[in-house]
Formats: sequence, C-alpha cells, structure tokens
Amino acid sequence: MPLWAAVVPYMANAQTASVSEVVGLFNIIVGFMFVAAVTIFVGGIIAYAVDFGNQERLIGVHLMEWGVAILFVLVVFLGVVQFLQSHQGVTNIIVAMIVIVAVVAIVLMVLTEAPPPPKKEGSPRP
Repeated sequence: MPLWAAVVPYMANAQTASVSEVVGLFNIIVGFMFVAAVTIFVGGIIAYAVDFGNQERLIGVHLMEWGVAILFVLVVFLGVVQFLQSHQGVTNIIVAMIVIVAVVAIVLMVLTEAPPPPKKEGSPRP
C-alpha cells in the first residue's frame, strides 16, 4: 500500500490550526530566538573581553548591539501577541486590514510596473 493512501484519510479529516496551536508554535520560535539573542550577546561580551587591548574589540560591541536589537524585537513581538490575544474582536479587524493593504500594495506594484521602452529599428546611430 503506498504511503499517500495511508495519509489520505487523515488529510480528509484535517482541520485548520487553532489560534492556540499557532500561538504555541510562535512561543517555541520566540524561545529559540531568545536563546540565540542571549548567546550572541554573551559571545559579544566574551569577544570584547578577550580582545580588550585591540581594535578588534569592536566586533564584540557589534555582536552585543545585535543581541540587544534582537531582544528588543522579541519584546515588541511578544507585546503585539499579548495585545492580539487579549483583544479578539480587534484582531479580526487588524488581520483584515493587513490583508487588504497587502493586496492593494501588490496590485499597485503590478500596475505601476513600467514596460520596457520599445526598440526603434532602422534609425541611424551617430
């Protein structure tokens, strides 16, 4: 029996992911990003401490800046998710507005794309 034949009954009964499943997946991704941000920040501290007397210590500062930036973005994302979870009625309106803006932006990009200029054949070149 082929593999797809065993999977088809489950696919027929499949339902879309619930909000709690999506939020759970988002929380897992945020956890990995948090670990990565802290690791990058600590790596920057170590790089700064090891190269304390050299100009190469700026690499450590750069790593620490990236770690702080990633942590800031995570805090903003978590704040947005908490807002959307606590305001379910507003969430539908916001998602609908985002979809409408995305569709309008795509349509405008397609409509404003300029066609290439036509080639003039037979005209003398100086």
